[in-house]
Amino acid sequence: MPSTKPHARNRPASPVRSAPLEVVDPVWLMKAVGLCLGGAILCGYATLCLLYFHGEWQLLLHPAHTIGHSPASAGLDYSEIRFGAAETGQPRLTGWWIPADSSPGFEPRYAGGTVLYLHDGSGSLSDSVSALANLHRIGLNVFAIDYRGFGASDNSSNPSEARMSEDAAAALEYLVSTRHIPAAEIVPYGSGLGASLAAHLAQAHPELPSSSTTQCPM
Repeated sequence: MPSTKPHARNRPASPVRSAPLEVVDPVWLMKAVGLCLGGAILCGYATLCLLYFHGEWQLLLHPAHTIGHSPASAGLDYSEIRFGAAETGQPRLTGWWIPADSSPGFEPRYAGGTVLYLHDGSGSLSDSVSALANLHRIGLNVFAIDYRGFGASDNSSNPSEARMSEDAAAALEYLVSTRHIPAAEIVPYGSGLGASLAAHLAQAHPELPSSSTTQCPM
């Protein structure tokens, strides 16, 4: 028996409505990009400052921790001196004491004086042997030191001009207090950066000879 149910009419599908596109405010976008760039520049600048703070000494100072030559290689008698005790009681500094030539027949141009030799900011005492030999030839006692961070001296910290100045003062104190050499007979002598240290040492200690000089390498 044929069905009497009416057929449903085919209704057209309703169109799908898409959500409206969000538009980013250009002003907000520019501000966000500016903040990101500013933060990146600030972080980069802080990193450079930190690297400079920890490594600026390497721009001026180029220490060596080896001793390849000694006064003996120039035929000089010398003693290696350890001095400048730290809080632990261990000496931090190393120096060479080269006594004046007292052999018969030797007529020095300068007698009775002692030179406190301060080398420059590169290498170590090994690079100063020829200059020390020249000073010895004119009849002077010579005391030369390696600053902290140089040669055989304490290398637990990086060198700096402030530490080098302290070490120069410690060397003068050693000569006066331990070797009992009158300050009036001690002449600070420097090469390169050591010349500046010698000048400051002489300025801080008016008891040193008024004719104290600082010179370039001989």
